[in-house]
Amino acid sequence: MSYQKLTRVIVRLKEKTDEGKIEWEATANDNIFIASFPDQSIRIEKVNQSSIHDGFLAAVTATKYVITILDSAGKEIESTNDAQMTNQIQNSTYFFMTLFNAAKRYACGIDSALDKLLNALGDDDIPF
Repeated sequence: MSYQKLTRVIVRLKEKTDEGKIEWEATANDNIFIASFPDQSIRIEKVNQSSIHDGFLAAVTATKYVITILDSAGKEIESTNDAQMTNQIQNSTYFFMTLFNAAKRYACGIDSALDKLLNALGDDDIPF
């Protein structure tokens, strides 16, 4: 795997997402969001890992963030997660988490929802 190129793609993806220039879409799964490009798409997923004791779910023990690159037919061509990128991206778990949260906020239309709420509440009355 070419970690240098993959790292550049992920860092650039986060920059463009933070600038509001990536159109993330929701999927049927609340923990998966997808951004489409001309010949590929990128999926970001939050995976909660759990521990099972005596056949019962004990607790969510860890959260992993997975980025997958798909070809035009939807076939996976590359996948990585925050733990695999610790040597390439400083604070990789936080980096992936903030990218996931930004993708979710975009896909869910939070800016539009907040604008509507501010309008309904009278934005000019807020003292900050």
